[in-house]
Amino acid sequence: MSRFCSLVVVLLLRLVISTSSSLSVSGPHIADVNILLPPRMTHPVEYRLQGSDGCFRWSWDHHDILSVLPEYNVSSHCTTSARLRSIAPFTGRKETAVYATDVNTGMFMWELKPEANGLPHHLVHVPLKDSPLSDCGGLCGDLDIQIRLEDSGVFSDLYVIKGTGIGRENVSVQLHEPHFEQMQDKIVLTVAEAISLDPPSPVFVLIGATVRYCLKVMRGNIPQGIALPSPFHRWSVLNSSVAQVDTMMGVAQSLSLGITSVIVEDTRVAGHHQTSSLHVVLPDTLRLYLCSLSQSGEPVDEINPISSVSRWFVVCGRNYLIFMKVFSRGPDGQEIYLTESDDVKLHEDQPGYWNTLPVSDDIAVNQGLSNSRILKATSYGLGKLTATLTYSTGDDETKEVLKVVQEIMVCDQVKFSIDSTKVVTQSILLPWAPSVYQELDLKATGGCAKASSDYKWFSSDMTTVSVSAHGVVQAKKPGKATIKVVVIEVSIPSSIVMLPNFPVETVVGSHLQAAVTMKAPNGAYFHRCDAFSSSIKWKAGSESFAIVNVTGEPFVFDMLAGPPCSWTYVYASSSGRTLLQATLSKDYQLFDHSYSGPIILKASSRIAAYRPLILHQASDGNQFGGYWFDLAQAETNKQLENLDELYLAPDTSLDVMLRGGPGRWGHGVETVETLDDEDTLRKDGVINVNQISSSYVNSYRISCQKLGTFRLVFKRGNLVGDDHPLPAVAEVGLLLRCTLPSTIVLIADEPVNTPNVIRSATQADRSPERMRASPITVANGRTIRLSSVGISNSGKAFGNSSSLDLRWELSNCDGLATWDDAYDLPTSKSGWERFLILQNASGLCIVRATVIGFSGSVGGGRSKIQFESLASDLTDALRLQLVSTLRVDPEFSLLFFSTDARLNLTITGGSCFLDAVVNNSQVVEVIQKPSGLHCSQLVLAPKELGSALVTVKDIGLSPPVAAASVPPATSNPNPATSSPESVPTTTVQGPTTTGDPSPPLADVTPAYPASGDLPSALPSLRRPPLCLTQPPTTPPLPYPLPLPYPASDDPPSALPSLTQPPATSPPVAQPPATLAARRPASGDPRRPSPVSGDLSSTL
Repeated sequence: MSRFCSLVVVLLLRLVISTSSSLSVSGPHIADVNILLPPRMTHPVEYRLQGSDGCFRWSWDHHDILSVLPEYNVSSHCTTSARLRSIAPFTGRKETAVYATDVNTGMFMWELKPEANGLPHHLVHVPLKDSPLSDCGGLCGDLDIQIRLEDSGVFSDLYVIKGTGIGRENVSVQLHEPHFEQMQDKIVLTVAEAISLDPPSPVFVLIGATVRYCLKVMRGNIPQGIALPSPFHRWSVLNSSVAQVDTMMGVAQSLSLGITSVIVEDTRVAGHHQTSSLHVVLPDTLRLYLCSLSQSGEPVDEINPISSVSRWFVVCGRNYLIFMKVFSRGPDGQEIYLTESDDVKLHEDQPGYWNTLPVSDDIAVNQGLSNSRILKATSYGLGKLTATLTYSTGDDETKEVLKVVQEIMVCDQVKFSIDSTKVVTQSILLPWAPSVYQELDLKATGGCAKASSDYKWFSSDMTTVSVSAHGVVQAKKPGKATIKVVVIEVSIPSSIVMLPNFPVETVVGSHLQAAVTMKAPNGAYFHRCDAFSSSIKWKAGSESFAIVNVTGEPFVFDMLAGPPCSWTYVYASSSGRTLLQATLSKDYQLFDHSYSGPIILKASSRIAAYRPLILHQASDGNQFGGYWFDLAQAETNKQLENLDELYLAPDTSLDVMLRGGPGRWGHGVETVETLDDEDTLRKDGVINVNQISSSYVNSYRISCQKLGTFRLVFKRGNLVGDDHPLPAVAEVGLLLRCTLPSTIVLIADEPVNTPNVIRSATQADRSPERMRASPITVANGRTIRLSSVGISNSGKAFGNSSSLDLRWELSNCDGLATWDDAYDLPTSKSGWERFLILQNASGLCIVRATVIGFSGSVGGGRSKIQFESLASDLTDALRLQLVSTLRVDPEFSLLFFSTDARLNLTITGGSCFLDAVVNNSQVVEVIQKPSGLHCSQLVLAPKELGSALVTVKDIGLSPPVAAASVPPATSNPNPATSSPESVPTTTVQGPTTTGDPSPPLADVTPAYPASGDLPSALPSLRRPPLCLTQPPTTPPLPYPLPLPYPASDDPPSALPSLTQPPATSPPVAQPPATLAARRPASGDPRRPSPVSGDLSSTL
């Protein structure tokens, strides 16, 4: 063995070298055997470990804490020293070892000698360079040095041998070093052969069975049979009452029930033997098995044998293997080994349907089927096969019989088909490419199978065309193979084309379908090529289109243009056009060297996506008894919606516009845009639809001439043409109802007739006289807009009702409100929109609008046509509750901080539907909110020091207004001693009126529904607010303050003007049949902006 030195790290890092440095003999040794090193430090500490009289190879145990760097002799490339360094921080003690092995020493002398003198050797030496150890991954040491020692005539510590004969061999070794001749050792090796027995253990047999054991040994890793009798093997049994065995031939005879062991011993090596467990048992079950045979007569390994559980079905002209198996009794019944001495018989009850033939010896031996027969089906019919086993129970020669009867149905030949109608009688063409194996599902018909899984499939060349147990044929390589009567040819594809079965345009948010097929070099389509689906790569040239992974079955195809090889879905996320491309790239060079590189096949198609075709409103009915619509704002906010239903009064019109749909494809493809009315009433003058734009994005003016309901269908798209295989025509429908309103609704103090406002007004409760049950509370001193909208019997608003005239009436409005005659033109007094001036007074005013008839043109002037057929409920009325503006008194208060302190706020003006909100609930809380008869009072309680803003909103006012109060809490019990500078004052943003004692005005800014976006052209509904300051020394007033406005029509002179000069002149009313938008301009005197009502008071 090689000599080595070891180092051990103790405490911080201790190195111990196990060598005998005290020996006086010369030789390799290490100077130090015990070394201490610290852990890793900022400046590393190294130790130089010095050796002598040798050439060392260094190794160590823990590479994570210690680094060993050898130092080499430049002249001899030999190292006798190494530097040690700690490379890891640690605490406590760490211990490791360093090994230094001398590479120039360690020579050994080996000797092989037979145990008995005069006998040949049983072992031979194998040189290291010729042994399998020449590649042991460094685990055997330095093989180069060991091989060099062997070549020089001596040996290393590694010695390779192999057995050549049976026997024992002495192996001895001695260290070939001066002064170490006494270091030697010797062992004895036994060379023997591995023995195996057949049948393998354990063996279950019947009473009286004769078992002929076959003896096999392993020679050169190959099992070889030993001819019996053998001069080197002897046979015996452990229990001779259960069985006996021939000592030379290995033939065992079972005598009685029980278990014994059959032993065979190799006489050349003492104690070398093999044992087989022999069980003598009684049978319990006899079964028959059926297995299909191939054309060569071999059993088909892929098909499991069918046991005798139910009726067997076989096909005329086919051969089958029938064999028997017997199982022992008990819950874990074992298969019994049947011998030639067992009485097993097979009987045929109907021999006319089949013939039974003996099995060849080769199949019987290879398959272990000694009791088997070949059944050859000859004609259609049902017969029976009976198998019996007669055995002894061991009691006075008593015999018993096991019997099994099996029905066999012989059926006609099976025929193949690709589908349910086409019978395959010719060659099938399949494509092939490296790593792509096309499959084809063949269907079997005929025979007597009850399910598709009952058919068994075979191929004449499984390397060219394989077939599964369910009839799935797979192309393995180019060539031909026969599946019984179907010849399948495998060929390399030469081109790829798009299938013209699918549209090339789709709407955004949907999927396009696309598929390709392939052709053989002769131009023929393949019968199936879907195995290439994953090999064909799809690509869309635009980010607007995304290829979607396809799983599951393909979609429906027209097979006349070829079967689909690959298919995909293309998702259109936005409108646009691009090129869809399918590419197949395969390298055939490894298969056929005539190819210089990969073959690339491509197919492409133009595809497009369009926005959904919609028909949207293009004109406004806000002033004409309809709902409000702003085309510019809808386009800006991308809120264009499809108009699916439209209500128009007779002799009115509305503009609509088509958007979206397929765009122009190009030359060779006709683009169409048509209008189809299902009732064809346009020809009779019942309705008129006129195109009013010559561009591709067309507008239409729809006019109602007579009463009725009509379905209009607008279509736009591209027809069939070049690279456009299928038409792509989008359509949108409009249900036009030319009718009279079933009722009308009044809308008060709203800038425009938004759908939400109309819906709220329609759903309001009314009396039988069409008077709205709840009054609408409005702030006085303003000009408000009143309008009326026609409503259908379904509750939907009309788009235009302007052909009908209205009569507007005011009741109980003296001193409260008057019509704005300066703005209302003579034609507008009977129109659907009016403006009302509200005086600075409080009270209840009734407004009513009633349909009085049609507006017509006679002799160039306007005249009234009596509207006799209108129902009596074409009227609507509402009550306007005029209220003064809201204020809170005091607006500023200083409250002493105490749990018993309370602050009473007086609320004047507004309605009685109030809501109080505190911006800082940690400072003050509302302990009594205004409600019912007590809505004029509000009680506050302090919670901690600080300042808070109390805002009171009049939610019953249309629109709501608000007032506020600031009550800071203080710990000073004497407010009069507080510094004026430390007391907050009431501040409202806006111009300041010096010395004006008038109270601030409440905010009466209208609040519009969130869903109704106002047009940008509408005037501002707020004017700059007032800024009022109340000195903190002013005591609270013991009486309510006066209203913000006196009872007269003019506000106080000290207040800023509530009106502004008009920026533009009033617009001129349009004819009722045209829906031109008409809105007051900014600064219109009929639409004054109210003052701010956000008031704050400091306490």
